[in-house]
Amino acid sequence: MSALVEEGWIAPDRAGPTRPRTLACIGCVALALLIWGAVAARGLAEGFGRGSGPRRSIAVRIDGDGAIRGSRSEVRTSGTAKFVVSRRELTPSDDRVRVRIVAAAGVDATRVAMRVDAEGARVHVGHDADGVPQATVDAASGTRVRVLVSVPVRALASPPTTRSSGTLRSVTAPIDARTATDRHERDRLDRLRASWWWLLPLGLIPTVASLWLWRRAARRFRSMRLPGPGTDASTAPPSSLDPVGVAAIVAGARPVDAADAFAGHVLDLVERRQLRMRRTLDTVYGAGALIGLAQADDANLMLAEDPAVSLLRALAVDAGATVALPDAASRRSAVPEELRRAWRAHIAARVRFERLLEVPPRRRLGIEAGVASAVALVAIVTTLVVDGVGTRALAAYVAAVALPAALVLVAWWLETARWRRVVRTRRLERAQWRAWGEPGSDGAPSPASDIRNLPLLVASGHGGEMPTYVAVDAVGLRAATPATVATLRALIGDGDER
Repeated sequence: MSALVEEGWIAPDRAGPTRPRTLACIGCVALALLIWGAVAARGLAEGFGRGSGPRRSIAVRIDGDGAIRGSRSEVRTSGTAKFVVSRRELTPSDDRVRVRIVAAAGVDATRVAMRVDAEGARVHVGHDADGVPQATVDAASGTRVRVLVSVPVRALASPPTTRSSGTLRSVTAPIDARTATDRHERDRLDRLRASWWWLLPLGLIPTVASLWLWRRAARRFRSMRLPGPGTDASTAPPSSLDPVGVAAIVAGARPVDAADAFAGHVLDLVERRQLRMRRTLDTVYGAGALIGLAQADDANLMLAEDPAVSLLRALAVDAGATVALPDAASRRSAVPEELRRAWRAHIAARVRFERLLEVPPRRRLGIEAGVASAVALVAIVTTLVVDGVGTRALAAYVAAVALPAALVLVAWWLETARWRRVVRTRRLERAQWRAWGEPGSDGAPSPASDIRNLPLLVASGHGGEMPTYVAVDAVGLRAATPATVATLRALIGDGDER
């Protein structure tokens, strides 16, 4: 690390979510989901945990005139039929009660229709063994239970003589609509309870995925060496980037010259003695250079997956050990197009890596964080405002899932502001690399005076100061000429391709 600092680089710190914060976020969302599951599971006792039957039975007595005893009644019509309609409000003291009809003499109890509305409680309306309507109500103690009874006038021994005060539908439709809505909400709540075993782990995915993506991006950010103040112009490079990284930095927003990057990368392998190169005057290929691939076959050098070595190996002769780079364009070998595409794909991947800080995902993260926050806010408001038990439970689940994920995305979005500050320093480094290969006017030695800088100069498009003619026995980088670089570039193409 000290060497990197000395040459003008700084290492990023505190990038991404730390392990304690990651565990804290996962623990919070897990706790929120467990609380939601516990609250939603409370209703399971409504159907299974409160005994085999109702604790109390409430009788609704029907007088001979079809009215509920002690309640006012009215006559309603449905088509040509008339009905006696009466209402009664009950306040049971038990959680589970049965409401049953008891009809007076002269009233056919099987012709009585009963509707029950109990403020969101579970209501089941049915008939007993004799066909008399009855209802089971699962509600909290003190819940108001409204009962509406309608009896056909023709089923009464002594029908009332009062005039009709309206249609039957105008009275029953509101209760029927509330009953249907309540049944729909209860069905939704039952489905949520039955699906707890996959809803709880599913709710962890958005937060865990956001943390994982954030940590992966932070690791890529941390693995890059952020440019510092830079070094003074001299024969030393501005930083320790390899030729492919230099090609990506120097290109900036323009497409990277894949041919220059290839030539610089091969010369860099020669400079590091992972490939051998020497000058030759072969009778078949004429003047040029030979590259030996024997070193590349050593597994310890980890060059088996290098696309440049794979491309050179396809051109090798002498049992795949030597590649000829003739100076004459007419003697150059053709390269299969799939190998060229493989090298360009390698360049594109490296460019995406080097430009991670150039184009941070701030705008995309801002949109995702805003959407997640809006979803969480709407879910919280829905939980507090809506009366439907199923919708409220679903909204609470969405809030428990979306809120932690939104907080993670917002924290990630805020951190990208620090990443954007690095972009300005990247621009300084790009300018340093562009100016580094230019000849200075202050009498300072040229970077090309050091043969070890040749791969970087070639990759950055400067070319370097190479002699046109070299000794026949030259080896390493000293065997390279402008024609050798042109041959390496021709293996990829004209450049300016990604």
